[in-house]
Amino acid sequence: MHLRKSSAHSHRRNRRGFTLMELLVVVAILLVLAGSSILAYRTIFAESKMSVAKSTATNLKNQLEAYSMSPVSGMSYPANPADGFLELVQRGYLAKLPVDPWGQPYQWSLMPLPDGVSMTAVVWSCGPNMINENGGGDDITSE
Repeated sequence: MHLRKSSAHSHRRNRRGFTLMELLVVVAILLVLAGSSILAYRTIFAESKMSVAKSTATNLKNQLEAYSMSPVSGMSYPANPADGFLELVQRGYLAKLPVDPWGQPYQWSLMPLPDGVSMTAVVWSCGPNMINENGGGDDITSE
């Protein structure tokens, strides 16, 4: 008669598949990785929107400066900043009224230079909160 030894070691060697605990650990690791990837994506996406808003505000400021130096404008800025960039669109300096990455119109105003005589344009996006804070708060400016 041949007796077979039964040991824990031989049972482990013969088992197939994974235990529930092993599967739960793998699922938990995958969830942590997915969560951190989503957070990283959101951060990168938010930063890219701010970068686009800053770049566009700077480009719009340059368009205002160019317009203010042209004979078409009478060598001055548009008369009413409250109209946004309407005059620049009407005169062909811009193809359409610009909106920021959050869908809000860009704003602008004239600010005095340190000499107290000259003026310069400052352009801003209302930023992520979409509230016009006149270039303050989370607004993203051309400066």
